[in-house]
Amino acid sequence: MADEFQDASRARARLCRALVQKPGRYLFAVGDDWQAINRFAGADVSVMTGFREWFGHGQVLKLEQTFRCPQALCDVSSQFVSKNPAQISKRVSSVTPTVGPALQAFQVDNRDKLADAIDRFVVRLAEGVKDGTILPGRNGKISVYVLGRYNADRQYSPTGKARFERWVDVSFLTIHAPRATRPTTSSCRRCSAC
Repeated sequence: MADEFQDASRARARLCRALVQKPGRYLFAVGDDWQAINRFAGADVSVMTGFREWFGHGQVLKLEQTFRCPQALCDVSSQFVSKNPAQISKRVSSVTPTVGPALQAFQVDNRDKLADAIDRFVVRLAEGVKDGTILPGRNGKISVYVLGRYNADRQYSPTGKARFERWVDVSFLTIHAPRATRPTTSSCRRCSAC
């Protein structure tokens, strides 16, 4: 059995292929080519997307239901990922209810203005929850994930959380963080770049 198969290298694929050459040996691989992130470490997602070319006949079972995010976020991310014709096509669906906008993005003129813009945005959200114009989530708060490329981008997260922590949970994640459902995750378990 090979887990996280989307991050297999060609060398690992050759090893797996060699291990199952004799009759009565089988390979069970689990992975999601949409989550391939380890190209810098030698991973080659084509090992997974070209599974039959590497290993011959195989049955593909697609897990297309998620419990991690609402359908609106699935739709946005699926539209983006599906622009790459080399990805395995699938329809991701969710039963997780949407509470408020699933995704909001904004930009600033230059990096020096970013921390202040994020801070103002979070404070506005807190005011909305406080006055009832923004519905809170299950825990009485809303969650905000500040996403950065590297841990150094944490500097753009709001400070002085006492101003808003009663209404808003703010977490910083690198874009490589393994699960957005873990608000305490601050670095990637897969690479040292985060």
